[in-house]
Amino acid sequence: MILKKKHLKFTSILLLIVFTSFLVTPAIISISGNQADVSTFFSMNEEENSNKMPKPNFVFVFEKIQSNYESLAFLKKQKNKDGFQIDKYSKVFIDVVSPPPRVE
Repeated sequence: MILKKKHLKFTSILLLIVFTSFLVTPAIISISGNQADVSTFFSMNEEENSNKMPKPNFVFVFEKIQSNYESLAFLKKQKNKDGFQIDKYSKVFIDVVSPPPRVE
């Protein structure tokens, strides 16, 4: 009986942390001043629904890499090619909080 109570208490605390994190995440992102890259979270649902993985649009040859500096430069160049910037996303939570329009 005591073991069951401990298990239920642990489960309830775990679920509390998970659901609280879902509620707090938008506030933390808005407070951070758009410093975080959240493009992966916006596209997460699309990745779950698609059955095939997207093909990469670059070729990376491992034999040509001489040092860590070259690989970091390559990754920076690829990151700059992506069009995903956090500043391009609108703040969705403002639209959700606003009341519906009046119908007269």
